[in-house]
Amino acid sequence: MSANKSVIVDKVADSITQRYGIEEDVINAFKTMILESLAPYYIYTVKPGSGGKSKRKAKGPKKPRKTSAYNVYVKEKMQEEEIKSTPPREKMGKIGKMWKMLDDAGKAPYASQAEALNAANPALQEAATAEPAVEPTA
Repeated sequence: MSANKSVIVDKVADSITQRYGIEEDVINAFKTMILESLAPYYIYTVKPGSGGKSKRKAKGPKKPRKTSAYNVYVKEKMQEEEIKSTPPREKMGKIGKMWKMLDDAGKAPYASQAEALNAANPALQEAATAEPAVEPTA
């Protein structure tokens, strides 16, 4: 029998006793009945204030990523009717095959669009100018 179950049942029994003034022998029978009902179940508790979340270290904001020529290509192709009518699981495979069939000249316009997007993105500019926080080793 889990200690968690006993604690929960005791708290419930105490609140019932306070609210309804039920005799102690009836409450003890109630506790026994509830504990027997809960026997096949595993009950776990979450510490107050933890919110039930894992104890992973909080990460900072995500670093901005550069837009690649492929990203621009995918965004454009997703708007085409041929791709829109394709089942979701097959869309990226189909677009990937189309990208691989393009030669360098076919990929060049997408590369220039990606460069323009990256140049216009202020978050990327800040990330490029920010110095990494690396301590020098002596």
